[in-house]
Amino acid sequence: MIEVVMGSDIEVKTSDEELLKEMKKLNTLLERLYGRQTLLQSFLSGIITSLGTFVGATVVVGVMVYLLSKIQLLPILGNWFADLITEILRFLPKRNLFF
Repeated sequence: MIEVVMGSDIEVKTSDEELLKEMKKLNTLLERLYGRQTLLQSFLSGIITSLGTFVGATVVVGVMVYLLSKIQLLPILGNWFADLITEILRFLPKRNLFF
């Protein structure tokens, strides 16, 4: 038996079973609250991570294109890709787009 004295006039007596029951209720409540919080936190973390990755990749590609345009390598690559696509299309059989 545990006795808890609050103030000067109030005395609360509880048994071990009652404390255990209340602790289980509190544990269940905390599990529900923490589970929802974790789900929301994971969702927001995923959104922020994807947004950061998108912005970072955009900046990196933009800087690379800018630098390549400054060293005049982009027209060479453009011609190479055009020749490559022309060769691929030449060897592909003529097909309808829907078949």
